[in-house]
Amino acid sequence: MLNGQSGGCLEYVLDITIAYPQGTPLDLPNIVHGMRDPCQTFLFYKLYHSSEVPRESESLTQWLYNRFYEKEKLLEEFYRTGNWPASCTIPPTVVHQDLLRFLLIHLFFVTSTYVHLQLILMLINYTNVMYVYMLS
Repeated sequence: MLNGQSGGCLEYVLDITIAYPQGTPLDLPNIVHGMRDPCQTFLFYKLYHSSEVPRESESLTQWLYNRFYEKEKLLEEFYRTGNWPASCTIPPTVVHQDLLRFLLIHLFFVTSTYVHLQLILMLINYTNVMYVYMLS
């Protein structure tokens, strides 16, 4: 729930606009296989205090439509000129896709999955052994 008070409610809304090289976003096969050449992905973000966000459904819907309209204008300018509009006071953050980092992260998750699978199988085996022991 949005509200300007603390206590488990949102204090800020972070709006992120992502610009991909040549306007081609990363797709699932590229993410899984890592077959795309290294590229730069640009992030433009804007932080809104919860007091700036409408509470009523219709007002909130219009506010969201306005944000998406702004995003489209930002991306249109970026893809046309290669730069963010001059009205952007905070420079965009550039995220570099690093193949080595990508491989290390995937190696970690594959190894973690294997270890967890082995633990689950060991627990199932132990349960079966205890069950047979109790029956005898």
